[in-house]
Amino acid sequence: MMSLKVMTANGLLDGEVLYLTDRSTWSPWFDDAVAVCGQAAEQQLESAAAAAVRDRLVVGPYLLPVTAEGDRLLPISQRGCSGPWPG
Repeated sequence: MMSLKVMTANGLLDGEVLYLTDRSTWSPWFDDAVAVCGQAAEQQLESAAAAAVRDRLVVGPYLLPVTAEGDRLLPISQRGCSGPWPG
């Protein structure tokens, strides 16, 4: 069974926790994160995050496992989930 993941990183200038959206932008809101499933989709998020690192927008990107409950995403771990929390 494949797991859902979102891409998270910290803003370069302020260290704020950010999430990659379906528009390839970064948002401080967990609910804006795009969730993917599967290696090919994960690689797309990793490529977008690598470009943001090169552009000096974010640092330390990584894939965060999430779970779906109804139409909501919830992080499996609290690591990387400070800031505006889903609720």
